[in-house]
Amino acid sequence: MYYVILTFPLAQYDLFLEKTNPSSRVYELLINGCFDQDNSDAQVERKMQVLCNKDEAIMLLQIAEELCPKIIPMINRDWVSM
Repeated sequence: MYYVILTFPLAQYDLFLEKTNPSSRVYELLINGCFDQDNSDAQVERKMQVLCNKDEAIMLLQIAEELCPKIIPMINRDWVSM
């Protein structure tokens, strides 16, 4: 089965989470993400990674496009086979 890891810069993640309904599946996926940080170029960038299946990734991106379209280009998408 294939999964997708969506990686959000922390500020954009917070904005998206803030606009999401707490009783939704999208909120559940986001809140179960994990923190990560990138220490490249002597700067620390904190980000959130959300593991989801293909359908969940599509749903997350569609909702993000509705609620905060400016964050879409900042979301990395990495396919993972498990």
